[in-house]
Amino acid sequence: MGRAVERRAAGEAAVAAATGANYPQLGEAWWMSRQAARQRWPGLVFAATPDSRPLPEDDPPSTAGVYDVLLVEDDLADGFLIEEGLRTQGRARAVHRVEDGAAAMDYLRAASSTRPDLIVVDLNVPRMSGRELLTALNDDPNVRAIPVVVLTNSTAPADVAMAFDLQANAYVTKPARAEDFLSAIRGIDAFFHDAPASAAT
Repeated sequence: MGRAVERRAAGEAAVAAATGANYPQLGEAWWMSRQAARQRWPGLVFAATPDSRPLPEDDPPSTAGVYDVLLVEDDLADGFLIEEGLRTQGRARAVHRVEDGAAAMDYLRAASSTRPDLIVVDLNVPRMSGRELLTALNDDPNVRAIPVVVLTNSTAPADVAMAFDLQANAYVTKPARAEDFLSAIRGIDAFFHDAPASAAT
């Protein structure tokens, strides 16, 4: 699953570069810095005279494929908005919410749990923080292939760099307004645009 998502991301980056995007724009579209985009997709060929083209997160999400989400979020209001935002896209089959990283690892390791296709994690959760959870996920070969989206209030460059160093697939900052929040959730759903929604293989 991780390789399929990365191939999709690389393809989108190449198309965007060919139609006029540059590394700062690619970084913004994929919730990372310009330097991170350059490291992730080195050697892209950029168009000399760019044409206008929507960035990847503005593409309409595909209706093909549904997925199960593990949501790591201790704020009830944010958790409700995220769940509703994912479900209204029509592709989140199930959203299982836990309040901290320790509960997330317990869920992932339980034989009775459904293996999620996507993990959405807030960095600022109790007991085991989102930062510690990212480390635990990265260190566990049984779950490290599951795509992870960080959805948090933190805009600190160190947190963004840390998340990508620990193999997070995307970093989204929580907006203050509900309308913008739901737009960010639609961006998370678009992260699965045309990607197979099963991490079991």
